[in-house]
Amino acid sequence: KKIVWKDINFIEIAVFAMLTIFFGWLYLHDSTQGTYQLFDYRQGEYYKALALQFQKGMLGSPDLKGGDWLHYKGMYYLYFGPFPALLWLFLKKIGITFSFAVLTYIFSILNLVVFYFLLSKISKQIIVNKLNLFWFRIVAFILYGFGPLYFISARYFIYETAIVVGSTLLLLVVLSLYPYWFGEKQTFLRKSILFVVSGILLAAVLHTRINLILAVFPVIGCVIWREYFLSKEEVFPKVFRSWFYISLLIFPITLAVWGMTLYNTARFGSPTEFGIKYSLIGSDHSEVAQRVRENKMTSFSYLALNTIQLVILRPFWTKEPHHIAYFNRPSWLIGNYPRLVDDEFVSSLFFSSPLLLFLIYGLITVRKNKKTVFLVVPITAFFVTSYIYGGLSMAYARRYIQDYYAFLVLLAFIGMIYFWKDYLLQKKKSTQYLAIGIICFFIIMTGIIAINLNCQMAFTRNMKRCMNFYNAPSTFEPLSKLLIPPGSVTIQKNI
Repeated sequence: KKIVWKDINFIEIAVFAMLTIFFGWLYLHDSTQGTYQLFDYRQGEYYKALALQFQKGMLGSPDLKGGDWLHYKGMYYLYFGPFPALLWLFLKKIGITFSFAVLTYIFSILNLVVFYFLLSKISKQIIVNKLNLFWFRIVAFILYGFGPLYFISARYFIYETAIVVGSTLLLLVVLSLYPYWFGEKQTFLRKSILFVVSGILLAAVLHTRINLILAVFPVIGCVIWREYFLSKEEVFPKVFRSWFYISLLIFPITLAVWGMTLYNTARFGSPTEFGIKYSLIGSDHSEVAQRVRENKMTSFSYLALNTIQLVILRPFWTKEPHHIAYFNRPSWLIGNYPRLVDDEFVSSLFFSSPLLLFLIYGLITVRKNKKTVFLVVPITAFFVTSYIYGGLSMAYARRYIQDYYAFLVLLAFIGMIYFWKDYLLQKKKSTQYLAIGIICFFIIMTGIIAINLNCQMAFTRNMKRCMNFYNAPSTFEPLSKLLIPPGSVTIQKNI
């Protein structure tokens, strides 16, 4: 379609640009503690250490020390996927060099941009008369910007790099396949290219954050549904057409799996050994080490506990300057097996932002409006596959929420629109203004809670320093441990 100037919403572009610049500044401010100097330290150096070993033709080293390295036969290896290290080496090869903190920051901004494109794509599938969806997109974008992607900016360690890169790659997969799912007119060749590109992106996901590869199942389900029940394409029979598209998707992933088996075999002598049992954590006598040795790192009982805390667990209040204490570890949640061994800054998602409650109505729209099945079902499927493995973990950290948070916000976005259409569109202006006021209040509340948490995390509860627009580089304090309030009983491990 030819683009004409009158079709371009310059106001939306301006608002989106300003918000992206704002969040870009906020992430940079917190990740550098207001010094605006991004550099690697502590776990942030791990990917670089791995990349330098690759450059020497080695997969590990006898000299690499630290709690997140694996130790096997005198060598130290990294259990995180190698893609970010390989990407860094590729960029270095073509003359682009920067730290992994910078790489994580760049992917964070890219993540925001891709998410807004998804909001715009979804808006085109929602037709509500007399309703401008632009402001709904802005609300959802702000909600997402203040989410775990912002929390992750409090520290750019290896965990955060893996999560941000993996999350961004997965969103790119969803964005690339979006035209296919909604049946936009495309040639057979273009569809084939989309599946190859998506397969390559999923292969990179596999080598970054392996749990997110489960997202391949919603994609395969999407192909089968479209080809068998919706498509009228007559290139060749639907059974061959569906398998052809799936093969294009799976082929790069198969190569990635093969590469991972070679990687594992070269390190540990077995294609299926990822080395977790050789973690240095397993060498001590803690509860964490015991569960590692006894293969109790995942369990369906953990899934129930993690789900409960993400839904109902409320932080407690304190008279300290930061006011909100996120370490609310009740005895039914943390302790000996089968309870969780630890959690890190975890509380109810709906406390962080009550606007997420609209996702419930987003799910209800499938029953009320059959057209939304093409929106809600795949988004829900991506949420489930992105959450399930982390939910099975014996310990939970707030950063894990980024794996699936985009899909929760998309469901809330859909629910917000249809809730307005079904209940508020025909109401008096005064009622609508009241609803707008409540939404604005919750947006402000979301921002305040998110900033408060990052002040605790990035600035070790120094609220005054956190509020400074600029801090001298000499004031930077490398984070050495999690913040545990006095009297809190837990097993302290960085998992």
